[in-house]
Amino acid sequence: MSNLGEVDQRVKEINASKVVNEKFNLNIKISKLKRNTHALSKNYDIKKYLDSNQFTFAPEITELIPKDTPPYLDNGEHYVERIGRALAFFRQCALIGPSGTGKTHIVYLVAELAGLPMWEINCGLQTSVFDLFGRYVGLGKENWIDGLITSWCRYGGILYLDEANMMKQDIATRLNPILDQRGHMVLTEKDNEIIQRHKDAFLIISMNPRIIRVCRYQANKRSNEAKNERLAEL
Repeated sequence: MSNLGEVDQRVKEINASKVVNEKFNLNIKISKLKRNTHALSKNYDIKKYLDSNQFTFAPEITELIPKDTPPYLDNGEHYVERIGRALAFFRQCALIGPSGTGKTHIVYLVAELAGLPMWEINCGLQTSVFDLFGRYVGLGKENWIDGLITSWCRYGGILYLDEANMMKQDIATRLNPILDQRGHMVLTEKDNEIIQRHKDAFLIISMNPRIIRVCRYQANKRSNEAKNERLAEL
């Protein structure tokens, strides 16, 4: 049985329905308790930086919020809180570390705890500019489809760029106006349309170290320096 402290952290929802028949009238009320705090929130003090109650997203975008992410064990380093603080103050940060250290895991956890939709792009794949920013479909200029970066800029959430040091330079350069005080992107493919960055749009990039002894990382490119100067590194 739930104690009073747990009940205080929940919101009561009541659904009522009525059944009318020739012989009787039946009123049915169903109430349920809905949690307004995440089950893992007691393990991470992230709400003081990123409070899900302060974010507003379109209903269809909320489906992109991660679910059932397992806890992240960081041996007291408080990475979840540090990422939340960086996003709260700077709106973007960079995670630097070798493969297998849980960079992607912790980003999913932060997104779930903060109630933020997740837009993930693996920069190591052969992703075209059209896939990221958008393009016209069919003949003429009637049917436009937004790319992942454009959708993130319009609707908000966390844009996670995995293996960002493998990103093509022309794509990295186009991110610069979004990350500085201008806060917008220019769609050159759509008659130079200017899209203002959503007020709840955050960016996280992850990179492998620039110098590492394992031979498979020797082909890593140096990430765009102008982009790096706009990020808080963790």
